[in-house]
Amino acid sequence: MTQPPQLPPPAYGYGYVPQPAPSGMYQAAAIINWVVLGLVVVGTCGLGIIAAAWFIPMTINIHRGARDRQKHTALAVCTLLFCNLVSGILMLAEDSNRSERPIY
Repeated sequence: MTQPPQLPPPAYGYGYVPQPAPSGMYQAAAIINWVVLGLVVVGTCGLGIIAAAWFIPMTINIHRGARDRQKHTALAVCTLLFCNLVSGILMLAEDSNRSERPIY
């Protein structure tokens, strides 16, 4: 009776699953959001830190959305309305190149 073939011992980089390259428009939207948040905080002498309550979570989700290939239309519309007009438009323009369902 023969034994099944053995996997080689784990080495550096073993089992690495390549991630898709981040989308340029999503990355640009996230960077613009960080810059606008900084300007709002500085421009209001620190009182604009309240804006971080919605800027930071939305910007983090934009960073995550840049890695996958799904549409994030709701996030784009909320960014358009509550954060930054330019970032929301960039995300909506990029959504036209994305699919409805995840690609595995």
